[in-house]
Amino acid sequence: MSRLALALALALALALALAMTLTTGCGDASTSSPRSGVASTAPRSSVTWMTEFCTVVGDLRTSLWSSADGGTGALRVRLESQLDAASKALATTMSQLESLPETPPSGGSTAVSTLAGKLSDLHDDTVDGRRTLTALPPEATEADTGRVVGTVWPKVASVAGDPLADVELTDAMKAGASDRSCRSLPGLR
Repeated sequence: MSRLALALALALALALALAMTLTTGCGDASTSSPRSGVASTAPRSSVTWMTEFCTVVGDLRTSLWSSADGGTGALRVRLESQLDAASKALATTMSQLESLPETPPSGGSTAVSTLAGKLSDLHDDTVDGRRTLTALPPEATEADTGRVVGTVWPKVASVAGDPLADVELTDAMKAGASDRSCRSLPGLR
């Protein structure tokens, strides 16, 4: 593996490791009970909706982290595979967001709309990046490949680290976020 390929692979791994470190949940997440010391006054429908919402968002984080697995083979092929995996994870999440129960807490519909727009834009970026990567001539260098992926992958790593960044989470949403699937997400701890 060339120095550039090794540096690119290391940079991708480091970016994801940093994102995971910065967003790993604190405290005990081993139970589904509400946060200790906080009485949940949220309606059961809000807790149910938030649990499903948080599960969808948490699964996205896991899928995006997993998409960074380099595998083996030529750098270009591995990067194409990573972009494909990220694109599929984003499409799956957008579909799951559309299937959430119809009883969100106050602000839930707006949060879903904002998140879906953000994920749609990133999905388009991953598809465009994959298309551009595939269109590179066979004699393209690893530096050419790195430039293409370098325009997309930092965005993927950012969403993997904090998918709810720039998504307004209302007090009603936070009150319903008592499940452990929610406590592992930045903004809902």
